Amino acid sequence: MPIEGEARASSEIIARGVEQQHASVIKLIRRYEKRFERFGKIRFEIRARRSGQHGGGDVDLRMRMTVRRH
Repeated sequence: MPIEGEARASSEIIARGVEQQHASVIKLIRRYEKRFERFGKIRFEIRARRSGQHGGGDVDLRMRMTVRRH
């Protein structure tokens, strides 16, 4: 998804696009992280889940990646 002229991806968008659970996509990204880094910088964010989402108060892991233009 282009944002400010850069192609970006998130684990949430990938999970929706391939119709898989977000947790499964995160596991695959972690497993192949070095390979993904060829396309751009990967960073993981941890944030609190919203109240009522799996009980709330837990943390939720997200991946963000910016794809380099050559």
